[in-house]
Amino acid sequence: MPYVGLTAIDARPSLYYRQHTLNVVGANSGMLAKWTWLIQLQQGWYHGAVAEASQVCASINQDPQLHTIVCLVAKPSILSNLKLLCLLSESRRRFIDRLGLAICLVLFIF
Repeated sequence: MPYVGLTAIDARPSLYYRQHTLNVVGANSGMLAKWTWLIQLQQGWYHGAVAEASQVCASINQDPQLHTIVCLVAKPSILSNLKLLCLLSESRRRFIDRLGLAICLVLFIF
């Protein structure tokens, strides 16, 4: 039985795949997915997941931009949100996801 609400991030790569614009793991479409995303956003889960994932990525990759993102996510402020907004265009997410996150950053919901 899968664990619900438990996230495990392993620094050791164990899944090999090539990500592209049409490659989405799981079903993240429809009203239920959007509703779930809003609930997770409101409860702070989404922010925590982004913080955790960015920390793991920065720990295994010395890219200075990753360390900047970790700092921006760790200390939320209007200035941090605006800086994150500037980095959204480099995200691999779908346009609609980037737009939703941009709105959340501007309204200081994230």
